[in-house]
Amino acid sequence: MRFSFALVLLVAPALVSATLAPCHANLKGKCPKLHNCKVTKISSAIQAAECSYNTRTYQKQTYAVFKQDHQYDGNHGYPYGDCYAYTCKMDTKMVNNKDCWTFIWDGKVNGTKPGVGTGCIKDPHTSDCGCEDSITGKFHVNKTDCVLPFLTLALLSGGAYAADEANAKIFSRSLRVFATGGHVLWDYRRHFRGTERDDPDYRPKLQSLNERIAQRLLRLCFQNGGVYTKLGQQLATFNHGLPREYTETLAQLQDRAKPVPFEEAKRTIEAEMGRPWQELFKEFDRTPVASASLAQVHRAVDHQGRELAVKVQYPHLEAQMEADIRVIKWAFQLTEFCFPDVQIQWLYPEFKRALLSELDFENEKNNSRRIAACLKHNSNVHVPVVYDELSSKRMMSMEFIAAPKISQIEAIRELGLDPPQVARALCEVFSEMVFCHEFVHCDPHAGNIFVRRNPDPQAEHKEQLVLLDHGLYRELDGEFRKTYCDLWRAMLTRDSALLEDCGKRLNVGELSKYLPLLLTYRTINHKGRLDTSMSESERKALAEDLKGMRFSTVTDFLEQLPRDMLFVFRTNNMIRALNKELGGTTRERFSIMGNYAVSGHSSLYSGSTEVGFARIWGTLGYWWEHLNLVFRLRVLDYVMAALHYAKGEPPAKIKRVG
Repeated sequence: MRFSFALVLLVAPALVSATLAPCHANLKGKCPKLHNCKVTKISSAIQAAECSYNTRTYQKQTYAVFKQDHQYDGNHGYPYGDCYAYTCKMDTKMVNNKDCWTFIWDGKVNGTKPGVGTGCIKDPHTSDCGCEDSITGKFHVNKTDCVLPFLTLALLSGGAYAADEANAKIFSRSLRVFATGGHVLWDYRRHFRGTERDDPDYRPKLQSLNERIAQRLLRLCFQNGGVYTKLGQQLATFNHGLPREYTETLAQLQDRAKPVPFEEAKRTIEAEMGRPWQELFKEFDRTPVASASLAQVHRAVDHQGRELAVKVQYPHLEAQMEADIRVIKWAFQLTEFCFPDVQIQWLYPEFKRALLSELDFENEKNNSRRIAACLKHNSNVHVPVVYDELSSKRMMSMEFIAAPKISQIEAIRELGLDPPQVARALCEVFSEMVFCHEFVHCDPHAGNIFVRRNPDPQAEHKEQLVLLDHGLYRELDGEFRKTYCDLWRAMLTRDSALLEDCGKRLNVGELSKYLPLLLTYRTINHKGRLDTSMSESERKALAEDLKGMRFSTVTDFLEQLPRDMLFVFRTNNMIRALNKELGGTTRERFSIMGNYAVSGHSSLYSGSTEVGFARIWGTLGYWWEHLNLVFRLRVLDYVMAALHYAKGEPPAKIKRVG
């Protein structure tokens, strides 16, 4: 029974996808001069041919504009880019743009003739026309229908196990996903469906259901490994959009990745470098010192005597990846179909883009060198050197550094370092990335940050952070950085007008009042000091405000935000958690972020290229903003403390709450 249900679940997303209709006409090399409404949906990292179908809005949009993203040229097919779907009539005035391709669903614009016009969906490696197997991801030249090839045949012929092994266990991994999905759906319908919000058992039932689902997801991610472990880790940091039961349970995946035997790692090394591993390394520890979702790390010594950390991607990962991310996309679609309030498909393109980025170690190498250049003036941080001659797309050799993780508090103390000072250095480094460089490490969990004594005895500070795993970075848009600087200035000085203006720029309108809640766990009208939590009356007022809000409103709110904000949310939450663990204070973290927000805001106007009066004016502007921020923070704190004292309340202590 369960097996049959899993097959039905496998077929269902394909049937949903089959209902998508192609456009009626297109204009290659042209974009509309104006848009009469806002973009409805954005799909990233897809082909132009995929954009020419009515994707994700299910036959609602009038036209879509594809814009080529050249970072994918030569690696993932041609062309790849972003697809912007609109539900309004298109402006008849067009502008030339070789990276643009406009698709129209009514065929009445500028006399264009009917026809999709994209030719085909291409094999990412050969550019041949055809389609991909919807389960295995295998490409079939000249085929136009790849809904369910081979799977049924393999199952019915009794060769399922052999086929599964030959295809990197793709079949069993996919079936496990949909069997888990079926179990979740059955659990929901049996134990929760029909429960009303005003039912006294609503909250306990929902919490219990979430806990059971989270445990099933944890088991699935751990059993499938690879891409699923990475997805689980990302969901664990999504605590601004997921219930606590999920984030706390899936956080266990940070330390539970399964390593592969040395023989398999050795085969990857030799395949990448084209020669026996003994010719590359004088020593090579067979047991990995660390294992993550996509790779494991071995200590080694090369023939020059350099001690290395060798990062080796898991075998079969590339073979599994295409099928895995397709199945995950189907799971997202099926979730929305079964639970209309849970709109999560917009997360899929960002997950896919991030995954493609992390699978290419050449990209990680380039990121590490770029961030090292950005932070070269800061002796509080070190980025390990990467050695090109012992690195490739699927393995990377870098400087080996033995040091405790940032979460190993006692080990940090044994080095003679003060954990709160480490917290301060951490907040400064990541604030500088976000507010000043527009280039952000988006996976700063404890396993990716080491702490050691600064090897330079002349350094101002004794502690030094070692940043690892540079696969997932986000380059922020300049306008977004300006708005984000203003947002923090608004939150720290409790400037409601500036907050409202930021909300308009971030496309969330009146929902901007919830941005401080997501970033600081306080509202803009918080009456206490910065280092205090909300009062009971403030909590009750907030609960009343949120009472009628549906989950769909939350997902719509997050979907409307710029994608940069989602990655900044993720990074901010992870830094907050580490700051709390290290004993850092809320006040100091906010103060650091405020200072860097002012610095970043000032740099937008002064700039390093300015000379003469313009540069002096920019510098004076920065110091005025800085002193104004510090003054207002102090005054606000003293006023709030005086009010508490006048009411007979005990003075608030500085809490180490992150």
